[in-house]
Amino acid sequence: MPPESNWGIDWGRFIDIDNRPNGEMAQDNVPPTPEMKKRLQLAYRIDTSVVKPLSNLPPDVADRIIKSLIQRNLVRGWRLRLPNGQDIARAMGVVPLDVINIGRFEDGAKPADFTDLNKNSEPKLERFKENCPLWVYTLAETFHHTAKGKFGVKSHLLGPVGGTIVAETFAGLLHYDSHSFINQDPRWKPTIGNGKFGLNEFVLYALGK
Repeated sequence: MPPESNWGIDWGRFIDIDNRPNGEMAQDNVPPTPEMKKRLQLAYRIDTSVVKPLSNLPPDVADRIIKSLIQRNLVRGWRLRLPNGQDIARAMGVVPLDVINIGRFEDGAKPADFTDLNKNSEPKLERFKENCPLWVYTLAETFHHTAKGKFGVKSHLLGPVGGTIVAETFAGLLHYDSHSFINQDPRWKPTIGNGKFGLNEFVLYALGK
């Protein structure tokens, strides 16, 4: 369902383009306060867990035959004959992951909190030993690549396989777009941002700030 035509995006809730509190989230059955509506809402960490609502998508989003986003991704990958994550890693010259953790990548998590897809013997998961779906593999890579993010939160970063796919996708779009700066003026550099030009600077420029 498309958003209403008079709706807008409050970018300050998604990226830190201005000073906002990182306060408490609204609770179920409790009306949000004005402060909650304006709080900075950082994205969840990248991991191999999927929030529960995505296992039962509403009928206006998906058909009623396959209601789970996970199942839909698996079927789509099979139909498109996508290679598994390990094969993609080898094709890139990257050593495949020895441990593929399935779960939430929270601070203080222990090995017992995860299911290792490479070593699990459950009948439903055994077929994925050394045969990890590509989308799961790229998420599992993030367990081994972290950086300190906002408010001291340990952020998980894309690994060599996932990062390469994303970077090459953007590079390909720029390369094959005859109107991109690479084709129009390859020596062009941003003139805003005081030497730093990222998502924050891009949004601020688009907003005219």
